[in-house]
Amino acid sequence: MKTMSVGELKPHFSAVLNDIKAGEEIIVSYGRKKEKVAVIIPYEKYKKQALKKQKIFVNNKKNLELYTNSWVKDPVFDKVIKEFDSVDLEKWQ
Repeated sequence: MKTMSVGELKPHFSAVLNDIKAGEEIIVSYGRKKEKVAVIIPYEKYKKQALKKQKIFVNNKKNLELYTNSWVKDPVFDKVIKEFDSVDLEKWQ
């Protein structure tokens, strides 16, 4: 995993995107203290992580509450959560 400041990232953005497409993960740092503020990962890896989350949350309603209070949000997964929330869990157990 490579770390780049915003200043380094901006002029090399296209090359960095090619690295990301090839599977590289990039940590983005910001400011004088080089505080780590983000990680850019390939979209395929993101999709795999989202699917893993879906399987976990469907298995346990308490985990569903953890996701709802989480700072990580995914619009597609939010739609799944709304549909899941409307299901009567007593029928499925």
